Amino acid sequence: MNGTLLRAAAALLLLPAVAQAQSTVTVYGRVDAGISKENDGTTDLAGGVNSSDALQMRQNSGSRLGFRGVEDLGGGLKAQFQIEHRFNVDTGASTSSTFWNGKSILALSGGFGTVSLGRDYTPAWYVGNEIDPFGFSTIGQMGSAAAVPGTVSRAANMVMYQTPSFNGVTSRLQYSFKETATTGARDGMGFNVEYAQGPAYAALGYERPVRAGAEGAANPTVDVWILAGGWDFGTARVTATFASGMSDPGEAAVDAGAAAESKRRHIGLGAVVKVGSGEILAMLSRLTDKTTATTDEPANRATTVKLGLGYHHHLSKRTRLYVDLGRAKTSNSEIADLSTRHGIDMGIRHNF
Repeated sequence: MNGTLLRAAAALLLLPAVAQAQSTVTVYGRVDAGISKENDGTTDLAGGVNSSDALQMRQNSGSRLGFRGVEDLGGGLKAQFQIEHRFNVDTGASTSSTFWNGKSILALSGGFGTVSLGRDYTPAWYVGNEIDPFGFSTIGQMGSAAAVPGTVSRAANMVMYQTPSFNGVTSRLQYSFKETATTGARDGMGFNVEYAQGPAYAALGYERPVRAGAEGAANPTVDVWILAGGWDFGTARVTATFASGMSDPGEAAVDAGAAAESKRRHIGLGAVVKVGSGEILAMLSRLTDKTTATTDEPANRATTVKLGLGYHHHLSKRTRLYVDLGRAKTSNSEIADLSTRHGIDMGIRHNF
């Protein structure tokens, strides 16, 4: 009898260890601090007007603190979560009023794939981030040069399904709820198809953000397509991307001159070349923005060409020093001389 009780007590003591083995939580993040000098108010130089050449201390690649966890439910089924906070190192302030601004999702995964709910990156963003040599970070990034006004990198109130990999092919399907009874509001959606196997990468993505109200100047209908590809030669990886999008406030708003219809086309080429303990990053992009004020006026076409160059030196697998340069110039069919933006940033980045 005593032996039975002892064995039962030992089994109870082992239960927490078994539960711990089935459920794990990981703390991760990035701390980035650097100095930047530029004559433009935006990090990526793709838009905005010239401002003073201010010397600033800031993060150049998005400092973050995150938690991710997984519980093995048995039979190949797993419960997962991920929450991520974004902050500024130089001030300690949050980058957004949304505390878990980076990501906040809860998911179930198994042989069928992964179904997640919450706030996540859009499928089109995943394609763009994969192809940008700078990973949408620092002043050299492709960034919003490939975007259309109204697009978002993340979507809230989202349900997303990711398929398992079929010979290197995966797909994400996303649906975002408008969560409003406002007349004319519309849910958002998006998808991508990615092929990643060996040195090759190819992908197609689409995004239609939530429209908060009836189509008009404040709530245009936005559609974005992105096509991308890349090849890893071992010592160098080259990428190319083409993006096309439209922001349409509707025929009534255009005819009344209350808003403009905007069509954008983006072509980008990138490369990451390994050099000793570091790598050279390069990106060249061309963005054409065709805006029609009204149906009776000629189109106003602006073209922005941007060059990004950088060197990132790896002190370890987690820590790097970086210096990046960016230069963007806009020409316009109606206004011959617009602006040239340029900048430099340098700093240190540590992932944990």
